[in-house]
Order: sequence, then structure tokens, then C-alpha cells
Amino acid sequence: MSSCDIVKSKNIICQETFKFEHEDKDIKIYKDFGRFAVVNGNAKIIPLKCCIVNPPKSKNIKVDVEFVIKENLTISELGNEDIHREFVFRIAKRFTFKDCKINDTSNLKCEVVCISGENDIRLNSNNNTLTQKIKACLEINIFKERRIIFDLSCPKFPSDC
Repeated sequence: MSSCDIVKSKNIICQETFKFEHEDKDIKIYKDFGRFAVVNGNAKIIPLKCCIVNPPKSKNIKVDVEFVIKENLTISELGNEDIHREFVFRIAKRFTFKDCKINDTSNLKCEVVCISGENDIRLNSNNNTLTQKIKACLEINIFKERRIIFDLSCPKFPSDC
């Protein structure tokens, strides 16, 4: 099978999709890639975790998330390394998670920030165009070693987080 371990029916296609960047390039981010599932043409965001080591004190944390969607043509091609035919979608606009301030006194967790946005995902083949609405939730947990874990998930997509 492929790296996508949630494929349980022929309707589900998924690939690694998320990349985290921090506005301060000096802050090191350990990247773990999440998954993006397409079920009957509807996008679902699968949980993603990423951490920032030694975040700045008393600052709002902004993280830009770039959604890069790779969708295999058929379910039979998933996990077949010999087949490289795939459409690559790219959402041009980046979402920014804002207003999550580190509370050094509690040192537990930040508020849950929900964002939503609309972007066009264009398929440059057979003149087909797919418009997809993206919603995502971001929860920032702060641990005593000052490591921030990003858990990006929206199980009720496309309804509100």
C-alpha cells in the first residue's frame, strides 16, 4: 500500500499535503506532513502535528500553512511506485493562523484558532476546474520544555470546526 494508511474504500484518495513555515526564519520547525483526503470530490483534512522548538517569549505565533495537494488518478495507482501520473494542485493563497499568544504563567495551552478560506484549485487537464473550500482548525499546546505542537484537524469538514 502507500503511505496513506486511511484508504479503506475506492472513494478515498490521499497524499501528504501540508508544509509549515514560521514567519521568523530563525525559529526551527520540525516538519511532519499531514494528509489530505478526497472523498467523492469533498476534501477532508486529516490530523497533522508539527512542533516548534524554543518559540519566542511573549509573542503572537503566526504560522503560514501551504496546502499542496497531490491526487492520484485512480485508487489502483496508490502505492504503485512505477506509476507517476498524478495531478498536482496548488492553492496559491496561504492561510495564516493568528493571535495565539504564549501564556508563560499557565504554560499549558493556547486557545484554539479556527480559520476558513476559499481558494480555487485548478486542474489543468481536460479543461476541468475544481473549486474547493478549505477550513482548518489549529490548536497550539505549550509544554514545559517550551515546545509548541500544532495539531491541524477538522473532523467535521466542511462544516464549522
